Amino acid sequence: SDRALMFAALAFIFLTAWFLALAQVSWQGTKNHASRLSPVWLLLALLDSRYLWSSIIRAQVFTYLFLALWLWIFARVLRGGSRWMLVLLPVTMVPWANAHGGFVVGLGLLAAVTGTFLVRAVLQGGVGHGVARSTPWIVTLLLAFIATGINPYGLVNYWEYILHATSMERTSITEWAPLAVFSHKALVTNVFIILILIGIFKQRRSVDPISCVLLVLSAYQAYRHERLGAIFLFIAATFGVPIMASGCEALISKLGTLRVPIARAAAIAAVGAIPILTIIIAIRLISPFSLSYTGYPVRALEWLWKS
Repeated sequence: SDRALMFAALAFIFLTAWFLALAQVSWQGTKNHASRLSPVWLLLALLDSRYLWSSIIRAQVFTYLFLALWLWIFARVLRGGSRWMLVLLPVTMVPWANAHGGFVVGLGLLAAVTGTFLVRAVLQGGVGHGVARSTPWIVTLLLAFIATGINPYGLVNYWEYILHATSMERTSITEWAPLAVFSHKALVTNVFIILILIGIFKQRRSVDPISCVLLVLSAYQAYRHERLGAIFLFIAATFGVPIMASGCEALISKLGTLRVPIARAAAIAAVGAIPILTIIIAIRLISPFSLSYTGYPVRALEWLWKS
């Protein structure tokens, strides 16, 4: 029923936000200056990604739920948590691969984390040391890939379809178009990018390479395809929090050096107004929840069901 779909959408929103919040805490903790703005980044990311849950429930809600879960697992393990949690990645890959083709995002992020972890370990202690330390990640990546074959079509046939689907042109679908950089749709993404770039420049000798790789890859996809913007926002709201906090400090410090008090106050007010403006735009663009089936063959399906 419509009511059941509404509650299902709310459940997906809650669980996704919950896993992202857990990922934030796991990655940066709760007792440092960076964590003070964590709720703000999470709120902005969720508001700017509201399109994921604002229409009839689509299979993509599974991708973003599992993405949030995987980010939490990444953060826990990379921050010294129990490696047994890596087992959850190939296990959850089975329902993910059967629910939505967006599972390739999780597989790609896992490959990026594994590769970066391996390179960093090799640079720190040599090839043998690097391979030994990275073995759990390499095995997890292999098992996650194999897990995608647990479906009605088998590994080979399914991947033939997935490779075709991910490489096909979608020029007539607006959500797959490049993100309009100077539109209101890009406001949060642009703010996150600016703060991340400033933060990386400030912390260039101590910035975490894995978080940088995840941020760069997801940011590239966000600007390339409007539909993939939520992936970057989720990653930025978790792995990018310490970097954005450093970017905020550097920006505020720079504004504080302005000699003209009025100009300084105006600049600080403009920077502070960005989150508020984003929230206002998001709220104004949220339409009342309603379900429309005009574009779907409902009557045909009802006839098939009754017959």
